[in-house]
Amino acid sequence: MNIKRYFTYNFLKLPTGSYKKIIGKISLLSSSSMNFVYYAVVSKSNHIGFIMETNNILFIGFMGVGKGTVARALVKRSSYFAVDTDDLIESLENKSVKKIFKKDGEKYFRELEKKCAKWCEENLTNTIISTGGGFYKQDNINDIGTVVYLQSDFDRIIEALELAPNSKKKFKKRPLLKDLKEARKLYDIRVKEYEKVSDIIVNVEDWDINRISKEILQKVGYYYDS
Repeated sequence: MNIKRYFTYNFLKLPTGSYKKIIGKISLLSSSSMNFVYYAVVSKSNHIGFIMETNNILFIGFMGVGKGTVARALVKRSSYFAVDTDDLIESLENKSVKKIFKKDGEKYFRELEKKCAKWCEENLTNTIISTGGGFYKQDNINDIGTVVYLQSDFDRIIEALELAPNSKKKFKKRPLLKDLKEARKLYDIRVKEYEKVSDIIVNVEDWDINRISKEILQKVGYYYDS
């Protein structure tokens, strides 16, 4: 039996409050520097079992802040794998986010995000998950992993997108940035909401990838030898 997978499965399927108490904790550092935490628990039916603490990192933040870029940088410095929720949805629907918005509407897209969030919670471990700008609204977001809010000023985000070599493509990919005046209003609303659901806040305005990567890995408890 694959013990690690067995523990992961039981953890991900175990709803909050389904056990009476935690009676022990084991922390193991793997050869790839991942810190795995297991808890011995007593179930409501008085059975003793083990659950594994999820070690996913979930990036939230306004569209264009650089969640995918930071995720790729972290992968190079750790044993994490990386996925993007927008990419998962595009693969599922076989069409771009822009086309989904245009053809099916934002409400349908948010339903796809909900489905994606459920899948991430039930199936992913040791993964960095980059999300769309509105993904933070998912009810189970904090059950998926450690939520890291990549923080940046609105003008700095737009400036970085405009200076990018593939600037037109980046703006085209994000339909809600079509009207910057409305986008700024949306940003002002979301900033406070990002802060509420996040476990960790990391400012990325200086775009020092080395500093950002090191800060995130240290804050999530990943062993990082600088």
